[in-house]
Amino acid sequence: MRKLFISGIMIVSLATCSTDNCNELKGVVIDATMNTVTIVSDNDTLSFSTLNADRTYSKGMALDDSLIIYYKGTYKSGMEASKLVLLGNHK
Repeated sequence: MRKLFISGIMIVSLATCSTDNCNELKGVVIDATMNTVTIVSDNDTLSFSTLNADRTYSKGMALDDSLIIYYKGTYKSGMEASKLVLLGNHK
């Protein structure tokens, strides 16, 4: 049941973001505060502002969780994330 729910979220998320020309990164959460999240993706450490991000699908996010971050443009440290989607615990 949980896998079906996550798959449904992914389909909705991808459909919504593709019209906004978003990029996406999948990574593991190594740090998170109220308005920032830092992930490790392909051995790179990347930090995003989450102040205005859609966090509907990232409730309960914790360290070591897998996360997809959607963003617009070319990555720059601390840039604004558009949407966060929690995939679950990485362990």
